[in-house]
Amino acid sequence: MHPADMIFFWAEMYPHHPALLQPNASLTYRELAIAITGISQRTDALKLPKDEPVAVAIDEPMRRLAVCFALLRRGIPVAPIRPTMLPLMRANGIPNTIYTGHGQVLSGGRNIRFEESWLRLADGPVERWNPGDASLAADTSQIFFTSGTTGVPKKVVVPGAAIMERVALLGYTAEALTDRTLVVPGVSSWFGFSRTAQLMHAGRTVCTAGDIEGTLRMIDLFEVETIIASPQQILALVNAVDANPALQPASLQQVVMGGAFASPELFRRVQARLCRNVVYNYGSTEAGLVASGNYFAIQSISNAVGFPAPGITVEIVDEQGRPLPAGTPGRIRCRTNYFAAGYIAAHPEARDDVETIWWYPGDNGLLTEGGVLCVLGRTDDVVNIGGTKVAGALLDEAAQRTPGVSDAGVCGVPGSSGIEELWVAVVLDRQANIADVRQALSGRAEFAGVQFNMVAVDELPRNDLGKLERYKIKQLLVAKMKQP
Repeated sequence: MHPADMIFFWAEMYPHHPALLQPNASLTYRELAIAITGISQRTDALKLPKDEPVAVAIDEPMRRLAVCFALLRRGIPVAPIRPTMLPLMRANGIPNTIYTGHGQVLSGGRNIRFEESWLRLADGPVERWNPGDASLAADTSQIFFTSGTTGVPKKVVVPGAAIMERVALLGYTAEALTDRTLVVPGVSSWFGFSRTAQLMHAGRTVCTAGDIEGTLRMIDLFEVETIIASPQQILALVNAVDANPALQPASLQQVVMGGAFASPELFRRVQARLCRNVVYNYGSTEAGLVASGNYFAIQSISNAVGFPAPGITVEIVDEQGRPLPAGTPGRIRCRTNYFAAGYIAAHPEARDDVETIWWYPGDNGLLTEGGVLCVLGRTDDVVNIGGTKVAGALLDEAAQRTPGVSDAGVCGVPGSSGIEELWVAVVLDRQANIADVRQALSGRAEFAGVQFNMVAVDELPRNDLGKLERYKIKQLLVAKMKQP
C-alpha cells in the first residue's frame, strides 16, 4: 500500500499519534487525513487532468506533503519543488502549479493558489481506510529535479512502482527502528520526500528542521531518536555542538547519513558529538537504495559505504563492461527493482529485457572479498593535472580538515599553457592566514608532491544536500582570475 494511502490506516488505528512535527506546528495522523481529504475536495473541483503533472511550489513542508499526497491519491503526477524552480517547469512538461505567496508563478501555465481553508473539510466526512480500494497513488509518478553536474537541473521521473520498492526496503535500512525521526533534507528532494513517505508508511513521527541551533534544540524538545541527513547537514550540526556543548542532544539513538561523501573523520565526530550509532546509505534518485552499513561494521575498511541491500545486484566492471574480481577497482554498476520499475515505466517495450539493463551511478569503486562496497570517487570527479589524475572528493576532505579552514573544495582550471592546474578554494576561519593554511595543506599526505594554487572565498557553492558543485567553483575561480 502506498504511503499516501497508509496515512488513512494510521488515522483510524492511532488517530492522535503525531504524524508531522515542526517548531511551530504539528499534525496528528487524523489531522493529516482531514487535511488530505480537504485538499482533495478542492482539487477535485478544479478537474485537473491526470496526464498533466502538477508542480507543488509550497515552502512549508507540512502543506506541501499534504497537497502531494492528495494529488497522488487522485492519480495526478506531482513535482514537489522550491518556488525558485517554477521558471523551469514548462520546459519540463509540467503545465500546472499549486503555489503560495506572491512570488514567481508559472509563465504560460495554470497557477492555482493554495488557501489555508483547503486544510479543512469542504463537505462530507473524512475519507476512510479501505484496503479493498485500488490505490491510484501506487500507479502515479512523482517528478524530482537533481542538481546534475552542469548546473542545469535534471528531471527524474519516479513511478509509483519504484516508490513501493523503496518502501519494501524499509526493514533493512534502520530508518524505521525508532518512532521519532528528524528528516533534514527538504521534501523537494527525493532524499527528503522518500524518507518522509516511507516513515509515514510505517506510522512513525517525522520532524522537519529549521535553522541549525533551532534544530538541535528541537531534537531534545520533541525527543527525536533518529536523524536522517546529508553529511554536510550533519557536519553543520556537529560544528554547532562543538561551538556550544550545551546543545549536545540527549535523546538521539542513531544518525543516518546519505547523499554525499562522508569521511572517517566526520563519522568519528558524529559519534563523539551526536550519538555512537551511525548508519550510511548509498544510492541515488535513479536507482534508489543500493547499499547500507552501520559504521561499527565497516569502519576498518577504507572508503566503505556498506553492504548491497537485499535484492540489489552490484558489480564492478572495467571500461568495456567486463566484471572485475573482488578487490579490483573499476566502475560501479547496479541492478535494483526500484531502477527496473522506473526503466520499464519509461521504456515499456523493454519489459522483457530489463534483467540485462544496468544503472551506472557514475562512481568508481570496488567490492571486498566480504561483499562490502567501497566508493573511490566520481568517474567525472577526477581532476586531471597534467596527466596525473587525482580524486577531487579526497582532496576536498583533506583540505576541509586543515586547521584554519571552515570549508574547502578543489577543481582543475586551465593555466596559461592550457594544461589544467589544481586550485583549492577555501573559506577561512576568522583568525586564519591563507599562507599558514597553504603550508599546512602542503604537508598533508593527500597533497604530497602535488602542485596547487589556493584562493580564499566567502562561500562555496553547494546544492540542497550539501554537495559541492565543482563546476560552480571552477566558474568562480575563472571569474576571479579575470579580475584586474
